[in-house]
Parts: sequence; structure tokens; C-alpha cells
Amino acid sequence: EKNLREADKEINKMNIELASATSHVQKITDEKNMVEAQLLETASSLSKATKRYTCEKDLARDLQEQVQLLSTELKQTTSEYSHVSRELMVTKSELQDAVSDRESILLRVKTSGEREIELHRKIRVLDEIRASLHNRVMQLSGNIRVFVRVRPPIENELETPDEPVKQTHPKRSFKSYKVSTITPSDQSPFHFPDICDYDTSTDDMYKNVLEIREPMKDRGGQNLGKPNGHSNLTKFFSPSHSQDDVWEATEPMVQSAIDGHNVCIFAYGQTGSGKTYTMIGDPSSGETEGIIFRSVKKIFAAKAELEARSKGMCTVEISVELLEIYNERVRDLLSTTYKDDMSLKLNSSEAIGNIIATADNEDDVGAILTLAQKRRCVKATKSNSESSRSHMLFTTHFVVKNSELNLNRRGKLHICDLAGSERLDKSGAIVGGSLLKEAQHINKSLMALSNVIEKLQQKILTMCPIVILN
Repeated sequence: EKNLREADKEINKMNIELASATSHVQKITDEKNMVEAQLLETASSLSKATKRYTCEKDLARDLQEQVQLLSTELKQTTSEYSHVSRELMVTKSELQDAVSDRESILLRVKTSGEREIELHRKIRVLDEIRASLHNRVMQLSGNIRVFVRVRPPIENELETPDEPVKQTHPKRSFKSYKVSTITPSDQSPFHFPDICDYDTSTDDMYKNVLEIREPMKDRGGQNLGKPNGHSNLTKFFSPSHSQDDVWEATEPMVQSAIDGHNVCIFAYGQTGSGKTYTMIGDPSSGETEGIIFRSVKKIFAAKAELEARSKGMCTVEISVELLEIYNERVRDLLSTTYKDDMSLKLNSSEAIGNIIATADNEDDVGAILTLAQKRRCVKATKSNSESSRSHMLFTTHFVVKNSELNLNRRGKLHICDLAGSERLDKSGAIVGGSLLKEAQHINKSLMALSNVIEKLQQKILTMCPIVILN
């Protein structure tokens, strides 16, 4: 029993220990479960941390790349900044120069008005001096100039030389030149001596000399005779001279008209001698233009220069008139009634009642001249297939007005294409009819003109500068 009690004690003790162990085991199990739960939680946290680390690592790599890119951009920006800074310094320097120039310009602008007025005054004075000197030169050269132009022979005037020479010559039909055979220079009736051949006792050393010999056909085919004409001339033009050469000698007279003087240029000679070619030429070709068209160009160039130089203070008015003297009757080629048997009245120096057309440009004058040429009386004779049967007078009025200076300067340029003198038997006018009447009037008027020129040379009559193209 004692042993039983001891055994019960032992059993109770062991039960207590078992319960205690069971409780301990339970506690350990709970702790184990807790640790396992913590471990799972830690594993989950670790997995999340790993993922976050991976993301942050990728992010760090991207940031590093961005840092490198930004570093490169920073270097470029720094370089550009340095360049811009240098440009800014240059710009500031240029700005300072511009400000300095602006101040200088403003200073000049303040005085430019006075300087401009002074320069215009000087230009005007110099132009007046030029015009005065030019007029003086014209007076010293002689108010009457005689130019002689010898054209090449046309086909029906040719001899039959052993060695023909090819040359060109002007035609009346505005076609500039046509090839033909002409006589050699040793058979030409015209001789132009060199200055060394002048006769100092009779010849004017300041003028050209022309010798005229009797042509072969007038001597029955014999050699040229001795000189039967010897003239001192202002200028002569041989067949080799061009329209440019004639214009170069004539241009100063046109300038005199622009300067406010009255000038007359006319072509005088027998029919078919090339007067109309010299005066009008071929308007479609600059090289063969005649005096009229070249004068018109110069006049309008002078108009443009004067108006531009005066800056609106000066105006130039240009007007033209075209008259025809046919059988001693003066007709207006610009009038619609020019064909009527009407003659304009005349006073001492001009026609009365004719049309004076205002011209704004060269084309206006060209149209007027074309119309006049169509209306002018031209007929065929045995001497000339296109013989002018009337005298044509082309007048240009050049008026300069400046109200500020109270200036009203007027110049007048007369360019006359005269009908040619002719022998009645050679032209065929001797048979009678209108050709005979026209030839008689032409020769009569040319004789009267020669008388006028003679009186002018004797200073019996007052005159304007005259150029005679013979």
C-alpha cells in the first residue's frame, strides 16, 4: 500500500510532469508555428525586398545613364554658353558701335538739309558754268558749221574698174547698207588731203579740206581732171565714216538746244545723196539711227537727269512739231487735214496754227515721226526711186521750269530734211506734170536758202547756231 501510494505519487508526479511537458510542447509548438509564420512573413518580405531591390537597381542604372547623358548635355551647354557669352560680348561691342554711328548719323542728318541745299546750289552753278563754256566753244567754233558727207556710189553710178572693190552704202529705204562694186579711190572725184598737203596760204588749218575733181564719165571716160573745187570745211565724212561719226560731230549742237539756245541742223544736197538716211536712218538699229532719233534720245536723257537732280523742283516739258514745205506751201504733217490744199500762215520765225504735240517719252516721238514719214510726199524719179518731194522740218521744244528759282529756260532744235536739188533732164521731171512743178519749187527754195546762209555769213541777218550737212 505504501508502495501503491508511492506509486500513485509517482504517477501524479509524472502526470504533473506530463502535463507540464505537454504544456511545454504545446508552447513550443505555438512558438514553432509563430516562428514559421514569421519565417513565411520574412520570406514574403524578402521576396518583396528582392523585387524592390531589382527595380531600384534598374532605376539606379537608368538614373546613372541619365546622369551621364545630363553630364554630356551639361558639357555641351557649358560650351554653348561660353560661345553665347563671347557672341554677347561681340554684340555688345557692335551695339556700342551702332549707338555711336547712330549718334553720328543723327548729327549728320541735322545738317544734311543745309549740305544738300548747298550741293544743289554748287551743281546748279557748275551746270551754268558748263553751259556758258559750252556756248563759248560753240561761238568760237562758228555759229555756222558746214559738214560734208560723201556716200559710196550706187550701182547705176559705177564705172567699170579693172579691179573692183566691194563696199557698202546707205539706202533710202531705211535698210542700212547694200553691197555694191565701187570705183577705186584713185578714180574717185573726191579727194581728202592730209594736213601736210594743205596750202598754208589759202587753207584754214583748223578746218578740213576737200578737193573735187571732174568725174571720168563727165570727161568721156578719160582720166580724172585737175581739181575744180577746193573747200575749207568744218568737218567732212568720207564713205568709210558711219552714222556714229556724224552724230559725234553734231551732238554738241543738240546740247546747245538743251542749254536753252535755238539750233538748226539741216541736210542739203542733190536728190539721192543720202540726206534722209543721215537725218533719219534706220530707227530699228542703234548703229544706223539718224540724227533725229539720236537727238530725241539725248533730249529725253537730259530731261530725266534734270528732273532727278532737282528732286521734283524742276520740270521739263518736251513738245514736237512736224511741218512739210511742198510746192511753197507749208503743211502740218500732224494735222488730219494735211492733204487738203491748205497752207499754214507764217510770221517772221514760225508757223501759225499748226499742231505742237507734247511728248512724254521717246516712243511718242517715234510714233509721230513714223506718221509723218507716211504722210510726207515721196515719189520715184529717174534719179531716185524714193525722192523726197518736199522739205520736212522737225522741231523739238525743250522747256525747263523751276518755280523756286524763277527759271523758265526754252531751247529749240530744228532738224530739216530738205528735198534734194535735181537736174530736170536727169530726174525725168523735164517732161512736165507734177514732177516738173515740184522740182522747180524745190530748186527755187534751195536757192533762196543758199542766199539766206550767205547773208548770215555776212552777218546781215541774226542767227542761231546752224549745222549744214551737205
